[in-house]
Amino acid sequence: MLPKVSVIIPVYNVREYLDACLDSVVRQTFGDFEAIVIDDGSIDGSWETIRRHADADPRFVAIRTENRGVVRARERALSEVRGEWIAFLDGDDTWEPDMLERLVEAAADCDIVCCNYKRITASREKVVRGPRPCRMTGLEFFESLLSGRVWGGLCAKLYDRRFFDGELRHHPLPLWEDMMLNVQIACAEPRVRFIDYSGYRYLQRSGSASHGHFSFAYCRSFCETMAGELAARSAQIGGRPEFYATLNDLRIYLAYIAGHRNPWNGDDPWVCDLADRYDRYRGELRPFIPFSQRLLFRMNRRRALRSLVLAVARVVRWKESFVRRIAEFIR
Repeated sequence: MLPKVSVIIPVYNVREYLDACLDSVVRQTFGDFEAIVIDDGSIDGSWETIRRHADADPRFVAIRTENRGVVRARERALSEVRGEWIAFLDGDDTWEPDMLERLVEAAADCDIVCCNYKRITASREKVVRGPRPCRMTGLEFFESLLSGRVWGGLCAKLYDRRFFDGELRHHPLPLWEDMMLNVQIACAEPRVRFIDYSGYRYLQRSGSASHGHFSFAYCRSFCETMAGELAARSAQIGGRPEFYATLNDLRIYLAYIAGHRNPWNGDDPWVCDLADRYDRYRGELRPFIPFSQRLLFRMNRRRALRSLVLAVARVVRWKESFVRRIAEFIR
């Protein structure tokens, strides 16, 4: 019999965390799954841990490849899936025991189920919430991804397998590679459901790819790659790839200019072009970009205002953090 869910777990040099990760899968209250654990050329003993779990539990499938990065590891695992649904778990993260059960229960009449996640640091756990419980159309999901209202990660979600059976382009990027896949999937008009449940435990550790500093060159390169994906799907997004590319570019560039170590690049031709597009779509962008962020972007056009931009960005972060804490307290 085929499993209901295929769990994809890419692993690279995370032996210290791997037992906890795989044990959290074993303890799932929903047991109709296969776990495809793919070792991306680890050299720290992770493979031996994977083999031990695979020998003890026939639901685990152990695969070893040469080191080619997490994107290629997931792509390789996707070629092996047999389940009706697909879930992703990183090798240094863990699940709550009822994670799969809650996601599968919520999957009726939808194609993607999304839940909250817990950001785990050495000193605290913080629940990061997505939208309040709701359903979204594919276009709403697509726009929420590009505007940053929905986390672009593959984890903390359950996907109908059919979205991965088509022609998805897997970009081996050092940052936000998950976002590129989710945008492609959103263009296929999935029915999406969000549930108010925090089942994914996302470990924050130094040295992980998600905590890497990104340069202006990478900011521009990522946006150009995204623009290419949007142009290729112009018909699926109402013939408006430039507008949606502008929305994405603003979000990424705003993250860049808020970094205190990042030099000013307001006179770069790519930024000047973004400014022209922003002016062209100003009214349509307003519902997606908060006033404070629009203000930062306009201020950043002048080099002399760089220090003020950083000060305002810091105040905005404090305000957003305060609002989140109040919302958590009310909930």
